[in-house]
Amino acid sequence: MKNRISLLAIIIVSCIFLFGCKTKQGQENRKSKIEGTSKSKGENFDTFYSKFMSDIKFQKSRVMFPLKCDISEPERNLKSIEEQQWVPMKVPIDQVDRNVYKVKVTKTPNIVTHRIYIENSDTDILLKYKQIKGKWYLIYYKSIFL
Repeated sequence: MKNRISLLAIIIVSCIFLFGCKTKQGQENRKSKIEGTSKSKGENFDTFYSKFMSDIKFQKSRVMFPLKCDISEPERNLKSIEEQQWVPMKVPIDQVDRNVYKVKVTKTPNIVTHRIYIENSDTDILLKYKQIKGKWYLIYYKSIFL
């Protein structure tokens, strides 16, 4: 009788342990689906962006050439940029002078946009990044300085 009670206690503790672990894992999976993120879905945007802004070779490898763009500046007007025309970006969004420019960052699970502009002026920059097959790429660039 004592052996049966011990065996029953071991079975109950084992079941609690097994089902408790699955429940926690299930909660983490549900949480990542609700937040629109998953550890297996690809690279983290902030990690990508840090490297994108600090490594020119990496930056060039993560621009979708020919890059769709809308560039209206006194010295050039473009609708697309070829790889040989690319001028590396050097100022990260968090280092933009916010006393001069307004900054707006919009994030969804697969698209991040950075907008830098001067209110009520013809100065506007928009960068659109998209996650493709788990990797982030710059897919659109708008630069208006008139």
